[in-house]
Amino acid sequence: MDAQSILTLPQKYRRTFVVLLIALFTIALLLDWKLSTLPFIETLLGYIRAIAAAIITSLFLLWVVSSFIPRQKTAEGMAELEAGKITKEFDKLLSTATRWRYKGNFGRYMRGKVLPALADR
Repeated sequence: MDAQSILTLPQKYRRTFVVLLIALFTIALLLDWKLSTLPFIETLLGYIRAIAAAIITSLFLLWVVSSFIPRQKTAEGMAELEAGKITKEFDKLLSTATRWRYKGNFGRYMRGKVLPALADR
């Protein structure tokens, strides 16, 4: 189960997940304390150190990996269209346009539709 699916669970399931993690931690801590010769405080401090080391290592790895992943850039005012909807969207935009600027492979539409429509305006 990934982190995103855990975060989108309803509140009661997230609480149950957290309680389950705490219960497993407590059971592991008590078993380790009973089966070892260390006092309880030393065992608890060992677990806390291990968790802190795991968090620091994870954050470092997240920083290293995220520096190599390209960021998603959102272009304001631009939208990606499906191939079958391009002509319909262009016709809708052309009905209110007073000028037209397009760079791409749509020359026949430009010559046959855009230029005559804008020439009348």
